[in-house]
Amino acid sequence: MHLFAQEVRGRGDHGRGQEPRVRPRHEPRRMADGQHASIGLIRPIRLIMKTFHSDKRKSGIPIIGDLPWGSHFCQFYQTKKDLLDVFVPYVKAGLENNEFCVWVTSRALGAEDVKRALKKAVPHFEKYAKNGQIQLVPSSRCHAVKGRDARGKGQESKVIGSLVDKAVSGGFEGLRLACGSCLTKKDGKAFTCGSEVISKHNALAVFAYPRDRFDAIGLMEVVKNHRLALLKNAGKWEVLESSEARTVKDALKRSEEKLHSLFRYMSEGFAYHRIVLDAKGKPCDYIFLEVNEAFERLTGLKGKDVIGKKVTEALPGIEKDPADWIGRYGKVALTGKPAQFESWSGPLKQWFSISAFSPHKGYFAVTFSDITERKQYEDELIRARKEWERTFDSVPDMIALLDNKHRIMRVNRAMADKLGLKAEECIGLPCYKYVHGLSAPPDFCPHTYTLKDGCQHMFQLNEERLGGDMLVSTTPILNEQGVTTGSVHVARNISELKKAEKSLRYTLDELRQSEQRLNRSQEIAHLGSWELDLVNNHLYWSDEVYRIFGLRPQEFGASYEAFLEVVHPDDRAAVDEAYSGSLREGRDSYEIEHRIVRKATGEVRTVHEKCEHSRDGHGRIIRSAGMVHDITERKQLEKERERLISELERSNTELEQFAYIASHDLQEPLRMVSNYVQLISKRYKDRLDRDADEFIDYVVKGTAHMQTLLNDLLTYSRAGSAAGSFALTDLSSALSRATVNLKPLIDESRAEIRHEDLPAVYADEVQMAQIFQNLISNAIKFRSNGPPRVNISADLVNNEWIVRVSDSGIGIDPKYSERIFHIFKRIHSREKYEGTGIGLAICKKIVERHGGRIWVESEPGKGSTFCFTLRVK
Repeated sequence: MHLFAQEVRGRGDHGRGQEPRVRPRHEPRRMADGQHASIGLIRPIRLIMKTFHSDKRKSGIPIIGDLPWGSHFCQFYQTKKDLLDVFVPYVKAGLENNEFCVWVTSRALGAEDVKRALKKAVPHFEKYAKNGQIQLVPSSRCHAVKGRDARGKGQESKVIGSLVDKAVSGGFEGLRLACGSCLTKKDGKAFTCGSEVISKHNALAVFAYPRDRFDAIGLMEVVKNHRLALLKNAGKWEVLESSEARTVKDALKRSEEKLHSLFRYMSEGFAYHRIVLDAKGKPCDYIFLEVNEAFERLTGLKGKDVIGKKVTEALPGIEKDPADWIGRYGKVALTGKPAQFESWSGPLKQWFSISAFSPHKGYFAVTFSDITERKQYEDELIRARKEWERTFDSVPDMIALLDNKHRIMRVNRAMADKLGLKAEECIGLPCYKYVHGLSAPPDFCPHTYTLKDGCQHMFQLNEERLGGDMLVSTTPILNEQGVTTGSVHVARNISELKKAEKSLRYTLDELRQSEQRLNRSQEIAHLGSWELDLVNNHLYWSDEVYRIFGLRPQEFGASYEAFLEVVHPDDRAAVDEAYSGSLREGRDSYEIEHRIVRKATGEVRTVHEKCEHSRDGHGRIIRSAGMVHDITERKQLEKERERLISELERSNTELEQFAYIASHDLQEPLRMVSNYVQLISKRYKDRLDRDADEFIDYVVKGTAHMQTLLNDLLTYSRAGSAAGSFALTDLSSALSRATVNLKPLIDESRAEIRHEDLPAVYADEVQMAQIFQNLISNAIKFRSNGPPRVNISADLVNNEWIVRVSDSGIGIDPKYSERIFHIFKRIHSREKYEGTGIGLAICKKIVERHGGRIWVESEPGKGSTFCFTLRVK
């Protein structure tokens, strides 16, 4: 096979004598207006896509005109001139229209004949050849592939498929094949050089047959295998078309008309594109080839404005969209694997449900629908559910949802705490066993009554497991048919209320008001409650509020002004403004934290208050109700926690300073000891007895280990403070620095260090090199049999980079996966593996300084993968 060149690109329609525009390798191309590619996918999209199969390509032969992709025709020739009359203009049109051209030569027309003819007919042919847009293949190579052996047909498909792939990856519109030598049988049935394969790709093909090999019947047998045939009659070329081909063409035309109508009026948006690759062969853009009316309606983009344009031109900024549209679609176009997903489009400010598929390599189509409104509903539903769950768990009453067999379906935090279990552990448990300690529901069980009559029931009962006297209510849970399937069981501890009933003997009217206030308190979920009647300026406090304020009812004037008097003087103005401001501005509620002073003892306590206002029929605020929560102990614990955190930070700082000073100040005396010990070793080696030599060797190794230990300790102390500033750092450069430092060790161990594409991040480059150096040296140190292999990669996950350093070493028992990052924590003896036990602790400290995490994934004997995260920004 004679290969003229590697690659050429240029847009077609160059006039004679006009120099073609030759693109650099992998430069993105714009497609001609109205250009599409044939697609074959599942119905009905497959049928719709077939309507785009009519992308007309210039055949270069006037009697034939334009042909759609996937077409193949044949020529019956008698002389070499017959071949040149058809093949030369056919190939010329392909070159000028940016197609990858392959000419299979023959004995009748060899490679040198072809080159001479093309140089004469095609202006600037050498530039096309130099850039690899044309390839000449000997007929012997073609025949070897087409032979009817066990692999013939499959090999034929693979060869043509690979040529089409080469055309697409090279940036050409498609493949144009000129087969100058085709095998035939005596009866006229031809081996059509892959004509069946041609019809499935962005490809055109012409096949040449010697005229003298066929009689009339054999000739028509050949014509049936192709779209049409060229035959010279009385010195003029004529077009032959079989009756089957004409019938299929008429049917196809009617089908296309119907499908074009379906495509136009389908409710889903549809768009067809060609992917654009960068210099590295990665997707960097795509071009709109066709859109339907639904596309225009759903996106607001007009077909006339986007067809033929790159998406980065139609939607500026889309290449930065986190949804990675270009990358996703590029994967579909290059792998042929379809994708279905839902995603937010930043440039269009809409949610879409998308199905993407590829009819041919380098092309993809999408159908989509606007799901923005549905997503908004889903978000609202999620927010409402979260708000309900927060409210459910914040209610101090003990709540349980029970089914019709007395089994717990759900409990809130208060009930779970009383049962001594986690909320999820309560599910499925029989309530009578875990609440009452019985083997069956008790006679007084309100849930049993609710299941029987489907009504709400309320009981007062004493249950020590729940904390004493309880007010229990059960409200039925109904299914869609109105059948009771369970109940909402609410238990409130009323021990204090029962005591108050016995001691105060409220009147029936006061009891009724107390029940109303109790219900109101349950609604707003507070600990101590109060209520202010703005019409009469009468303030009601619950017993709990009196306890919090350290007052007795007879000592309190029960008015707003009296309440302000027990507020801490420094907070009084803020409290008054919070309440008065909410009334003045017409807000429904407010919250505030403030201090109070207990009158009897002078003790200062901190409370959290929440208030909600009630309005009359005219919208005027007439009553305020709220809760008071004593948070003094919580505030004290918060202060104590802040003090302990501050103390810990100070202690850590002092420890780092101590480690730095200790390791730094010990360097010089240790260096002196090391020098003298080495001097003794050199001067007196073999002059003393064997024990002396051995003892001196112990001292030399010990001092060397101590120096290494001090150096590592010094590095560790500097890792969190005495480090460089953050800057945009290429991790590949940091890795290179590390491998240069480790070159002797790498060469000695014959280690193989590989890495994938690594990102640039904002980091301390020196410390990044330190991490790589420590992890690679560990991989070499703890290697198994054979040269160590190390691979470094990075993946972007949830807006952070996860960097992985994988090795083929001895592995680590998972039970040591945290210990190894602690300073001086070793899992192997120093005699077996040298080291100080500080290297991984240094890595951990560096990663934490960069706001990341570090961990290891490993099993004994299966190598290790050390992972650490770095923020994108």
